[in-house]
Amino acid sequence: MTMETPRNPVTFTADEVAYLHAQPLGRLATLGPGGQPFNAPVAFDFDERLGVIWISGSTMASTAKYRNVLRNPKVAFVVDDVLSMDPWQPRGITMRGVATALDADSAAGRARGGRAVIRITPLRVVSWAVNSSA
Repeated sequence: MTMETPRNPVTFTADEVAYLHAQPLGRLATLGPGGQPFNAPVAFDFDERLGVIWISGSTMASTAKYRNVLRNPKVAFVVDDVLSMDPWQPRGITMRGVATALDADSAAGRARGGRAVIRITPLRVVSWAVNSSA
């Protein structure tokens, strides 16, 4: 199986960057064995310098999402909230891209407290009601 080298053609707007930094929770969708979708709420860090999402945790290497990324790097990631219930004003960002599962001994793992991590490289981003001009 040949894998394309992940690349990041995505440029986030200043409003999208601010929104991602302000949100504590996202949802990571991975593909499980046999292609069955698996969706999990996760805490995340947005690295605007690299344009990537970092997901870590003390037991990351033993999770289904980590194993799924090892098998298949295609992922989707959503960060959203509701600004107002009346009137109804949802907002958010959805990303599709590739993920890399990195163990605790990798440079990224060591930089994140000696923990296994998942790095998401967004290849397509769609946001709604996040930008000031939206």
